[in-house]
Amino acid sequence: MLDVPLFRNRLPFFVEGYLHTFGCMFLPSIIVKIIYQILHPILLILPLNHTNIPRCTFGAPPQTKTESALPLVVWSHGLTGTGCEHGLLAATLALSGCVVALPHHSDGSSSMTDIGEARKKLKYKQPDYKNYDSAFRQKQAEHRASEVEEARKLCLNHAQIKHLLDVDKVVVAGFSFGAATAGIVASTNPGAYKAAMLIDGWWHIHFPKFGLDVNLPTQMHDQGVSIPTLFVGSEEFQKNVRLNQATEEVQAKTPKREVHVLEHTNHGSFIDTTFWLPKWFHRAVGPPRDQQEVYGHFIGLTIAFVKKHAP
Repeated sequence: MLDVPLFRNRLPFFVEGYLHTFGCMFLPSIIVKIIYQILHPILLILPLNHTNIPRCTFGAPPQTKTESALPLVVWSHGLTGTGCEHGLLAATLALSGCVVALPHHSDGSSSMTDIGEARKKLKYKQPDYKNYDSAFRQKQAEHRASEVEEARKLCLNHAQIKHLLDVDKVVVAGFSFGAATAGIVASTNPGAYKAAMLIDGWWHIHFPKFGLDVNLPTQMHDQGVSIPTLFVGSEEFQKNVRLNQATEEVQAKTPKREVHVLEHTNHGSFIDTTFWLPKWFHRAVGPPRDQQEVYGHFIGLTIAFVKKHAP
């Protein structure tokens, strides 16, 4: 059995990104930097740095052949997130027989992303709240959609893995803002994908302070999706009236839909953070239901959907 460390030397990177993303909303950047410098040595010795994903390894050589070509899942992360937040999901999908691509988006919607050979840190781009552009997130989603398409083409043409993949069994997927991203891809290029998985999607922007009450992304609301689509939602988002209304509108334009809303869940129930902190912490600050059990149910839904539509 092989194990791959979940966060070896990555947790400080994530925390720095999140501090920048959320801290700068309320504190001067110099204060945020001081807080990070204080936290950094503590983060390096946390047990979380040594958490492993079982039966996985870094740098494993690609298989030379398989009994049948494998499906490809291209996954888009959420706003302020990174692809690493879905490592357990990706590993489980891989163990079920999929190849999974986790792009780190470079549009400024990630908490922090490494780009280029020098691994330059691209930090989250704060919106200009004084002159908020109503098309800001729409433009970002379209940029991200182009990166999802780029990731699909990269995998299907990659010398080491292209012989393993079935070009007719590609699934596009995403969480939150990533669901909106995947929705654009599924709506505008359905011929390239067998199915779509849209998890707790961000289908509406409602900022009364800025006079904003707009749907996101416009492609999904205008065209819907023609390919089989899995919608998994949280109870938290379902209780948001405007967002839930937009979600139902999108689903109504997706004839081949499968819809699940998981009880006692919040938006964060669908990312790996469920396993970053002990169970008692989740019970103290979140829904009463065992969030690790919820995450297992969620992964089971994704695996069953992929096996059904891209066997």
